[in-house]
Amino acid sequence: MTSLTTASYTGFDVVLNRDVSWTLGMQLEPDGSWGMGGIGGSCAFTDPTRNYSFAYVTHHLSDSHRVDHLVDTLNELL
Repeated sequence: MTSLTTASYTGFDVVLNRDVSWTLGMQLEPDGSWGMGGIGGSCAFTDPTRNYSFAYVTHHLSDSHRVDHLVDTLNELL
């Protein structure tokens, strides 16, 4: 599990155009959550502090605005 939750790389990501921390395959957020976004707005992550996991899959290419709204709403409820 430590390979999923420990940063293997921390620095500037030219694709995301910001500083990030990457585990072995997933992005590690400063709040301790980790996961991965995908093409078309799909994503999956877990937040061990709030004790939940979340996955969202689309059937067409889209942006991440819907996911952002769902995650914000979920965080407000918890």
